Order: sequence, then C-alpha cells, then structure tokens
Amino acid sequence: MFVIKSKRNASLQLLQTCCLTKEGSLGNQPFLRIFFIKNEDVECFPGEGLLPPSLITLMIHDFPKLNKLDYKGLCHLSSLQTITLRNCPILQCLPEEGLPKSISNLHINGCPLLHQLCKKQEGEDWKKIAHIKTILVDGEQVNIKDEAEIGNS
Repeated sequence: MFVIKSKRNASLQLLQTCCLTKEGSLGNQPFLRIFFIKNEDVECFPGEGLLPPSLITLMIHDFPKLNKLDYKGLCHLSSLQTITLRNCPILQCLPEEGLPKSISNLHINGCPLLHQLCKKQEGEDWKKIAHIKTILVDGEQVNIKDEAEIGNS
C-alpha cells in the first residue's frame, strides 16, 4: 500500500515527480494495488496517467478543495474495484463520463454535495453509478446488487 499524507501539496508534488521519472513511476508500477492519499489542497484529482492500471483500491480522504474527479485519471484503471471518497466537502459531482465499469464498491462519506446526487433512482449522478454492486453513502447502503442484477444494469 502506498500512503500519502500531508498538510499541503508536498506529497502530491512528490507523487507527480515520481510519475514523471521512469524509475519509481507510480503509473508504471504493476505491484501497486492500494493507494491512499490524504490532506491535499487540489481542485481536481487524479491527473491523467498519475495512477497505475494495477490499482484495485483508491482512497481519497480530506481534500477540502476537491470539486472534480478527473475521468482521464480514472478511465485507464481497469483493475479498480473500490473507490472511497471521504471528507471532500465541495466535491460537486462524479465525472460526467461515469466511473470505470470495473468498480464494484463505492464508499462516500462526508461529501455532502454528492449525498443527494447519488440517491438511488432519483439522484442526478445515479446513472453514473447504477452499475456498481455496493454503494455506501454516509454509512447507508444505497445499492446492494446480486450478480443477476449487475448483468442487467
């Protein structure tokens, strides 16, 4: 697991630096499965090519200025199964293109603008996440699907 914690952008700058170098590039690390990043002051995350396609779990916590998830930074993550978004108070919506089809677990906590948008059947972002097997919003199960339902989404 790769953990980044900071009070400023220093860790994100380190991550971007790692990705720009051939050696130690996170974007080319086939062994990286879990990525946890916390306390960043960025408006958009992740950047295109920043994370490796081998990633299974992505945890984004305490991003006070995050208002957008970058689809170009997520769409190539073909192994991604779980996304956790925690304490991103101004995250306005999920990517217009949706989330990768490989995702089976979405956990959202402390993201008040997403709470209404992700309501089953009626939320504005519901169509973007209806394919996801397990969705938890602020600890409440919004969507639990069995295998037959997933095939019909």
